[in-house]
Amino acid sequence: MSTAAACSDSAPPHPLAAPSTTAGTRGAVGGTPTTDSTVEAEMAIRAATRRYDQAYRDAIANPGNPAKTQPLLVMYTANSPERDRIENLLQTFTRNGWAGRPGGAGHQSIENVKIMNAPPDGLAETTTCTYDDGIVFDAANKAPGGHEIIVNDATQSYRTTWTWVTDAGTWKISDATTVKTWMGADQCAPH
Repeated sequence: MSTAAACSDSAPPHPLAAPSTTAGTRGAVGGTPTTDSTVEAEMAIRAATRRYDQAYRDAIANPGNPAKTQPLLVMYTANSPERDRIENLLQTFTRNGWAGRPGGAGHQSIENVKIMNAPPDGLAETTTCTYDDGIVFDAANKAPGGHEIIVNDATQSYRTTWTWVTDAGTWKISDATTVKTWMGADQCAPH
């Protein structure tokens, strides 16, 4: 949604569903890797990724509506620094009367999924590459003549690493770090 240039110096990570690769996981007994638990964990993370993407889009489109923002915020662990950052971003949008919408070409690919532990003590790391062509606009005001005021329409690509943990049986994000950003270009693998 190009929210980074509007609000901070780092790109807002938000994963979308895409193919991935998987490393081994320890099984429930003796630390032996098990294919079933690895596949199940990867499928669950993919499903969480799809839910996250929709929740992110819904929250950015209507950042002042708790019915739209809470489904996004509960996808993070309670003490996650990334959750705090996203909550601050939503508050900034609300305070300024901004909203966001996706562009037509944005996409994301999951470059890597590494399952360290399957549930119940699930721990995984994903690496994503996102091309963000979204638009941040002033939802409260119009320009003279009634035209929409664009706050930010810069395009960018960014690579993000995500740490996922299971919390009460649900995969949640405990941390996210943008490790590389490219302004103005799609540097991610085709979707």
